[in-house]
Formats: sequence, C-alpha cells, structure tokens
Amino acid sequence: MDARTLQARLRREMAGGPSSGAQTSPTKRHATFRQGIDAVAKVIATYNNDMEASRLFSALTLSSGRDFPLKKALGAIPISRLDGKADSLLSAMANLGFLVTSRTPAWLAKTEKQLPVLVCGKRGLAALVPSDDNWLAITPRGNVRSVSREELADLDAQVWSFEFDSDHNPVSATSRGHTGHSWVRAIFSRFKGVMRSLLIVSALLSLTSIAMPLFIAAFFGQVIGLGDLARMPDLILGLALLTLLDAYFLQRRAEIISYAANRLEFLISTSAFWKILQVSPALSERALPTGQAARLRSFESVRDFITGPAFASVIDLPVSITGLLLVGLLAPQIIIIPLVAVACFATIFLLSLRKSSVLTSIAADAATESQRLAIETLEKLQTIRDNGLQGAWAKRIGVAAKREQRSQMNLRLVGLRAELASTFTFTVSIIGVLAGGAHLVWSGEIGGSVLLAITILTLRSLLPFHTICLTVQRFEQIRRNLKQTNSLMDLAAESEEDRESHHIAPVRGRLSLVNVGFKASDTRPVFVGLDMEIRPGETIGIHGANGTGKSTILKLILGMQNVPLGTIRLDGVDLRQLPLTELRRRISYVPQRPRLFPGTVRQNLAFANPMATEDQMRHILERVSLSQTIAELPDGLDQPIHARIEANFNNDFRYRFAFAQALLVNSRLVLIDELPNSLMNGETGLLLQRLLREMHGKRTVLFVSHRSDFLAEADRIIALRYGKIPIVSKPDGKMVRSA
Repeated sequence: MDARTLQARLRREMAGGPSSGAQTSPTKRHATFRQGIDAVAKVIATYNNDMEASRLFSALTLSSGRDFPLKKALGAIPISRLDGKADSLLSAMANLGFLVTSRTPAWLAKTEKQLPVLVCGKRGLAALVPSDDNWLAITPRGNVRSVSREELADLDAQVWSFEFDSDHNPVSATSRGHTGHSWVRAIFSRFKGVMRSLLIVSALLSLTSIAMPLFIAAFFGQVIGLGDLARMPDLILGLALLTLLDAYFLQRRAEIISYAANRLEFLISTSAFWKILQVSPALSERALPTGQAARLRSFESVRDFITGPAFASVIDLPVSITGLLLVGLLAPQIIIIPLVAVACFATIFLLSLRKSSVLTSIAADAATESQRLAIETLEKLQTIRDNGLQGAWAKRIGVAAKREQRSQMNLRLVGLRAELASTFTFTVSIIGVLAGGAHLVWSGEIGGSVLLAITILTLRSLLPFHTICLTVQRFEQIRRNLKQTNSLMDLAAESEEDRESHHIAPVRGRLSLVNVGFKASDTRPVFVGLDMEIRPGETIGIHGANGTGKSTILKLILGMQNVPLGTIRLDGVDLRQLPLTELRRRISYVPQRPRLFPGTVRQNLAFANPMATEDQMRHILERVSLSQTIAELPDGLDQPIHARIEANFNNDFRYRFAFAQALLVNSRLVLIDELPNSLMNGETGLLLQRLLREMHGKRTVLFVSHRSDFLAEADRIIALRYGKIPIVSKPDGKMVRSA
C-alpha cells in the first residue's frame, strides 16, 4: 500500500466510515490507525532514529488531510532531527507548509475545525487528531484512545494546531493578495503582540523622559535657586525613582527589540533559503554563489539596524514630538527654533536618502562586477596563463577595482556631508534655544529652572532626528535589502498546486523528444531540432564538445530546466503536466558532481528510496563494490557524514555511491551524466560498462560520454553540435538523421 492510499484509508477509518463495505468498531479503527502510524513512523525513524518522535510526526501528517510523499515529509525534518521536544515537531510541520498556531485548551473543547493538534502537558507530548465528535489522542509510545471535549476543557497544557488554509496564513500569496502587503510586511504582521508591548514600553519610557527634565528643573529652582533644603530629599528620591524606571524601561525595550530582531532574522533567513531551494534550478543556478549567499545574509543588516541606535531613534520620535509640545507650552516664544531644526533635519535626510539611493545602486553594480570578475579569474586561471593574458587581465581587474572604489568613496562622501550638516543644525539649534531662553530669563518672562528644563527637553527631542540623519545610508541599505527579500519571496515556486495535483504513473521509460531546442541565457541557441523517439529499454549515448548541451538534455528530462523549444513527453505525457518533485523521485539519476548530505550513510541511501530495507541496501552496495568499504567504516551504515568525513571520500567512492542511490530508486528510466576521464579508466569505468550491459533492454538509459568504447554500448548516439541540429547515429559510426 503506497503512502497516498494509506492516507485515504486512515481518513475513512478516523471518520468511522466503511473500510471494506462494513461499519468498523472504534476499537478496530484505533488499531488500524495505530498500524498505519507505525508503518510510516518506521520509515521516518530510519532517518530520525527516534521512533517515539517519528510516531507523533506520522500521526500529525497522516491526519492533516494533505497527501505528502514520504520524501517530502522526510525533507521537512530539521537537520537536528526530531526529538522529545515540541520545537522540532513544530519546525517540521512548518517546513511542510502548515500554519502553526498556539491555542488554548478551551479552544480544543469548542472548535469545529478538523485540524491535527500537538499537546505538551505534564506527561509530555501527545498528538490529537479529530475523529467523529471527539478527538483521538496518540502518545509517543503509540497508545491510541478517544478523548471527549469535556476532558479537554480542563486540560493544563500548551496546545498548537496545524492548518493548511492559505487564507489564514498572512504570508501566503492568497492572503497577501487580499491585504496588498509585501512578504516582509506580512511577516511583520505576525509580531502584533510584540509591537504592542514595544509601544507600551516606549510610551512609559516617554513619560519618564519628559518627567526627568521637569524634576531636574524643580531641583535646580527649589534647592539651588531658593535654598529650600526641606524639599531636597523628596526631589532626590523622585529623580532616583525616575532614573531606575528609565533604566528598567530601556532594558525591557532592548529585550523586546532583541527578541523580535533575532526571531525575524531566523524566519526570514530560513524562508529565503527554503525559497531558493523551491525555485526552478534554471533561476537559482543562474545566480553567482556570492549573490545567493548575499540573499541569505541580507537580513543580518536589518537585524543590526533594528537593534541599533537608528531604530531606537525612530521609536523615540513620538517622545520627541511630545517633548517639543512641552517646550512650546513652557516657552512659546522659542519653539520656532527647534521646529526649524526639525525641518532642516527632514530636508537633510530626504536629500541624502535620494543621493544615497542612486550611489548605492552604482556601488552595488560595481561590487557585483568585481565579484563576478574574481570568480571568472579563478575559473579561467589556467587558460589566462596558457595564453599569456596576465597583463591584460590584471588591467581589467584594475579598472573594475577602480570603479568600485570610486563608487564607494562617493557613497561615503554623501554620508559624511549628511553628518556634517546634521551636526551643524543640531549645534546651532541648541545654541539658539540657549540664547533665546537667556533673553527670556533677562526679561523676567521665565525663570532659570525653566530654561534648564527647556534646554534638556530640546536636547532629548532633537537627538533622535540628529541620529536618523547620521544613519541615513543605513535606511537606504535596509530598503534595498527588504526589496531584495520581497523580490526573492515573490518568485514562483517550482512546484505549484495545480501541477502537483496531477498524479504521475509508474515510469515505463518511453521518451519522446519533439523538435527540442535550448537557448543560453544570452538567447543564442545551443542546439535545435532534436527529434527522436526513445523506446523502453533502449540505451542512448550523448556526446559533443563542451557547451553543446549534453548535461542540459538530462536536466530538461528531469524538469530542472524549462523546455524553451519543442516538447518532451514521458510515457506519452508532456513533462509540463507532471509534478516535478514526483517526477525526479521516479527517475534514477547520476549527476556530474555527486555529493553526500549530512547524516549517516544509511540516511543518504534512504534518501533515494525511503522504503528500502537493509538487505536491499547491502545488496546494492555489493553490486557497486562498496560493501567492503562501508563495512570498514567505524559505524558501518550508521557512520555519520559531515564535511570532514566527506573530504576523506574520494571521487571513486562518491560516484559509486551515486550509482547505488540510482539503483535503489529502481526506475525504468536512468540518466547518467559524464564521469571524469580519470575514473573512466579505472574500476568505476568498468562498473559503468557492466551496469549499461545489465540494464540494456530492461531500462531506458541515457548517458553522457565522449569515449567511443563506452558509446559502443548504446543502441543510438546523439551527437550535439553547437547551434545546429543534433545528429543521431548508430554506434558503428553510420550517421542518420532522426526522423
């Protein structure tokens, strides 16, 4: 029974419906449900090594009403694996696309929603799934029992529900289409409670900020001016209390901002990484690695901005306005001075922001060009040396570096000029307030203590405006980073719902390439007019010079590149109608540069086929001559693999392991990219030759090679010529055009 059939059956059993034409008893339904959960949990446990946590994850996914292929569920498990804590399960469900919502036990007792729920109580974790009018409780040990709504009403536990309705998810495309919010704006909307707390603390902080100058002025006027020592203890106590309150509210605000900034960075960075994995390889592979890394780190600057003085100054603007209003009440004659200063600050900020926007764009282009040139230099280093181009290339690098440094210098000059103008405005405005206040004191309109209060209030009110002008370039940087994040998150995911809903039948191996062509990013045709019918069990060799599209043909069949010209059909169905993730899971593929993922050897094998038994794994490893090598590892199949361990595995091991993974997929369509020539002369080459002979007539095989001794194993050969129609020939060398 496959995963989709199992899910459908379990939903019928939970609803109390007929499983095989007859009504089943609750006891039997519970037993069936437990069996289904354990069946899936055993597969998950091969990845996770924790049967109890795997059982809860299995219960939540199977009862969610969504059909998930096992590989997708396994891919949602965090790298730290599922454990006995709620956080790992919440992360896994969120990775599957569920909206995780914190609930109350009272909600459980009255809700009509048919949602799976995770409960964390005094006895640990449990999964609750809807069944009839009650709930089924599943413990980590696999016990299943009915729970009434009355029992849940008095439950003392944390509760989380998992919902897939995009209308209720503020960051979904559907929800954002209704609200008009950008993706980042929608993420911020999830922090409404945090923002309320921040506003309340800021309001209290503004009260202490305004009261402090008034107490200082009172102390100056009563104690120093009038010599009233009797009032001094009360005033000192009030100042001490205000100082403590001010420090407390500042600490609380810093904690709230720090939590929000780090939580936002986690959500946005992980979402950006997830999106890069979801978009078409045709888009993601086109970007430079440095550019992709910059996307993932773009929110670091936003986090630094939120936790820095600039964001605090923005929050303090209401305090500044309140302070200016108080200055106007105390001395209406001089309020014009700070108001003019605010207008000057606004002018400096807007002019500098506009100039920074232009120069930041120029500097970003120059930096990107320098990075691109550095990568190109490293890739073509040997060619540059062989052709004696060191001098010309160094001159090219010098021109790019000069352009980048000039653009950076111009950008820094804008910031320095804004800083100079803002500092001048701040200094002159304070001097103006002191001069105007002194004139009012001399004329007897205000006292010296009022002048002190006005001066302190003006300083505190203008300081946020001054700080914002000093950090004007940070605002432009933040705007660009948020824009970049929004543009990334607005990219269409490779697997859309309407495409994923189509069912893909088991692959039989018949391929139809109908007038297929491919264009490079500069729109030049790499090849055109590839037209051939590949029968099930046929072996096809592909060869051609570098850049003629050998690997591209395999990527087109895998759906990793869009077919710009013509049509590719698999078993009579256009690839554009098939769900890409399922398509790739059903095709055996040996890439040009195979890698191992973090985890164990067993988990890397299970990644190809989660249902494979240990006997099947060992049999496949024997076929690719890796059984002895794996047995010699300290932990055998359970040997953990990380960067240092993987570095010890040579290319021969990686390619043999890739063949093992491809064989475990057990597909009738096998794609093999070009192997390094150094391996073709050794045991790996002999392995490839043996596998081609074993699969001939049983599986459809397309392999890339430039070696005539390997191409001789093919039934037909595709010869690619750059910009021209490929030629199809028999391996004996007689060339015939495809019909």
